[in-house]
Amino acid sequence: SSSKRCFFYRTDLLVDICESLSKENFYEALKRLLILVGKGWPVGIQNSATRIKPLGSFMSIKMMLQRKLIGLQLYSVMLVIFLPWVEAYKTVVLVHGLNCGADSFEDTKQKILDVHPGTNVILLKYFENLRTLDPLPGQLDLVVSELDKIMKKHPDGIHLLCHSQGGLMCLGAVLNLNHTIETFISLSGPLFGQYGVPAGVFDEVPIMKPLLNLSRELVSIPIYSDLFQGAVSIANYWKDPRDSMIEAYEYYSNYVPVILNDPRSRYYNQKDAAIRKENFLRLKNLVLVGGPGDEIITPWQSALFGFYGNDPFSETMLNMTETKMYQDDWFGLKTQNDQGRVTSYVIPGIDHDSWPGSDFVLKLAVYPWLT
Repeated sequence: SSSKRCFFYRTDLLVDICESLSKENFYEALKRLLILVGKGWPVGIQNSATRIKPLGSFMSIKMMLQRKLIGLQLYSVMLVIFLPWVEAYKTVVLVHGLNCGADSFEDTKQKILDVHPGTNVILLKYFENLRTLDPLPGQLDLVVSELDKIMKKHPDGIHLLCHSQGGLMCLGAVLNLNHTIETFISLSGPLFGQYGVPAGVFDEVPIMKPLLNLSRELVSIPIYSDLFQGAVSIANYWKDPRDSMIEAYEYYSNYVPVILNDPRSRYYNQKDAAIRKENFLRLKNLVLVGGPGDEIITPWQSALFGFYGNDPFSETMLNMTETKMYQDDWFGLKTQNDQGRVTSYVIPGIDHDSWPGSDFVLKLAVYPWLT
């Protein structure tokens, strides 16, 4: 005749342990409660007449039992184990970069869990290792599909933490999904393009081997072709800023100018551009992280939406707000920045592979955003 119920809160999942609380189930639930208290987790009790009250120790639970505030003779009793900081944390999706796999983020995942216990951290599995060199448009299709599935399971919103080329994947997803992404953190991603040959990368790609000994100026000539754009990911974000090459970039490059709504791109479509801009402005926070110690992203300012002027030999840099992309608000970056929703961190002394695992970087630029 009792309507006793026992619930365990675990991350964002409410597990109904028992619909009708038997004596055996009650003691099993109580045992689990004591274990959790012993680990230092906050717990509480609630019945139909009271709000949740905190229980902080074995003694307090014993006293509650003695006072019969918890017991089989009570009706409509709920025994609640609750973790307020866990329930508050949104799902975090980690997206790896070039020549890596999902397991490259295992250390980062554990660090997040150490700071925010119980957080649902997902290592996104998509093109891995050498497959990360596949053309980006095809990779983006899979990333968009996987993130869409994740967001449907977590409608309260998610955070993205993305490294290197993974930052370009995440940026493309933010722009192409009707999403519930709250914060997108990019760790040294070539978001505004790359104009430099990453050390050791071309060694593994047969089509790129002939370019190994060429200067970056000469590399641009074959890269700006349908053959290379359809063969290797790096070609999709290779951006030669010289006046003599900008027309080739706008005509052949099939990823960066497309997702950024560059109106000079041959792939530009006004309707699609409007949708991408609308999607981008759904993002609550954009966090850009980069620094001069990165030996791969060239220029490193690309991680912050900066880039070379039209003469890369002079090393003259345009910061984000000086670019035409920003000033004309191609995809909503200016609007978002004007609303105070863009935060940039310039962190010296971090090499490219160290961004995701650096305790300093995580404490400064990542953990505070994982709400």
